[in-house]
Formats: sequence, C-alpha cells, structure tokens
Amino acid sequence: RPHSKNIEAGHCAGFIFARRPSKLNPMLDQFFLQIESDLELTEPLKVALSKIAQPLQLKKGDHFIQEGEFHNRLGYVFEGLMMYYTLKDGREMPLDFAWEGWWMTHTESLWSGEPASLSIVALEDTRVIRIQLSDLISLAGRFPQLMGYQQKNTDRSMVILANHARSMVELNATERYEKFVRERPELVQRLPQYYLAAYLGIRP
Repeated sequence: RPHSKNIEAGHCAGFIFARRPSKLNPMLDQFFLQIESDLELTEPLKVALSKIAQPLQLKKGDHFIQEGEFHNRLGYVFEGLMMYYTLKDGREMPLDFAWEGWWMTHTESLWSGEPASLSIVALEDTRVIRIQLSDLISLAGRFPQLMGYQQKNTDRSMVILANHARSMVELNATERYEKFVRERPELVQRLPQYYLAAYLGIRP
C-alpha cells in the first residue's frame, strides 16, 4: 500500500536550529565530522551551515519528498535508510536507496522547478540533516567549496544509477543479486526482500 505520511518543511516543531553546533546540537557536530573528509570545513563555514542545517527525525513510512509536490530541499542521511520509488499500478517500484553518509533529493525537479516525479520514503526510523537549496546557494558565494562538494555527491549518485542500469541490461537475475551483495553488503539484511527483488528485477 502506498505510504501516506509526509513531512513538510517547517512542520517539525521541537528541533534545534543551532547557531553554535558544538554547544547546541551534537547531531550537527557529528554531521560535520562525517563530511569533513570530503569538504574543507572552516569554522566560519560550520557556523554558517549550522544556521541552515535542520535536524529532522523521520519515522518509518514518512516521506522526505512525495511524487507530485514541488520541493527545494536536500537531505543528508545521518542515520537510517531511505528509498527512492515511483508507483506503477499502485505498487511501489524502488529506484534507488540512500543510507548513512548519502545525500538525497530529486535533482531533476530541484533544478527545473517542476513537480517531483518520484518519492523518497523512510524504510527505517531515520535522522536527516535537511537544507534548502536556496540557502545552500546563498552560502556558495562565500564558500565556493560547497558547490564542488555537492557536485561530487551528484556525480557519485549518477555513477551508481548508470551502473545499475547497465547491470539490468547485461546481467541475469542471479548475477545482479550477487553484484548487489558485493557492492552494498550493508543493505542486504536491512532491505525488505520484496523491495530488493523489485529493485533487481527478480520475479518471484
């Protein structure tokens, strides 16, 4: 059954919007630790990011983005598991997954301003750092390393999508499963089997 819960921007009362992350929000401290290997994090950048980074708790079944909505946000999966999917004949068809250390958004609709053509839903209780694209762009003028960092993450996602598409054409079902186990072993036990089978094109 399609998920019905949705989290809208500004709807999450009780979250701390930290200005000094080391004192006000330990989650932001850990977020900075996780991304600093890929991003040059100066103290001014940390302070600026702490003003726009919104810690968000998603329950299993909550949406970060829902098909048909307009959105202007990116999310960093701090803890948990998310699934990109679209609906076909009322069934959820997995397109990709995002877990700890991955950014998520619908890039096409983010930049085109068109409604999202897919949804992103929590498969587990998930903690997310949410940032509005407009806020990120406003910081990029002062901290140009931000755009390079986001481009690197976009490129990484595109490589995975292209790799999966090639596997669907070139490999049989068994080979696709074995490849998934090799490349994403941390997801095999966490994903419901029917989502994993649908993602790999394996019919019962």
